Amino acid sequence: MQRRQLRVMVVDDDKSIIEMFKDVFKDAIRGEVVSTAGNGGEAVTKYASLKPCPDVVLMDERMPGMSGLAATKKILEMDSSAKIVFVSADWAVKQEAMNAGARCFIQKPFRIDELKACLDRALN
Repeated sequence: MQRRQLRVMVVDDDKSIIEMFKDVFKDAIRGEVVSTAGNGGEAVTKYASLKPCPDVVLMDERMPGMSGLAATKKILEMDSSAKIVFVSADWAVKQEAMNAGARCFIQKPFRIDELKACLDRALN
């Protein structure tokens, strides 16, 4: 059975990372980046306005303004069924991200097969 195309929100202050995710989802993973945000505050605002909500949010930690951890908590307060995958170079925040409600944590840099496995865990 073929699953429908994933709707993804990418939250990262590095525009090259956002573009990389757009390419990865278009070319290697059946999905589409439907929204992007450059910091946690923008992510919370955009998430609240998206209808339907994205299937998964890829969240960075260190960004100007609101951090990824704070944004994760706020998004989950709005929508307890939100599926958030932390994608960060900062391994030290893994446990805190998981405790905040992230479904999976992947450390930058990562391989596409690692991302696919993490997405499968987060979505199932």
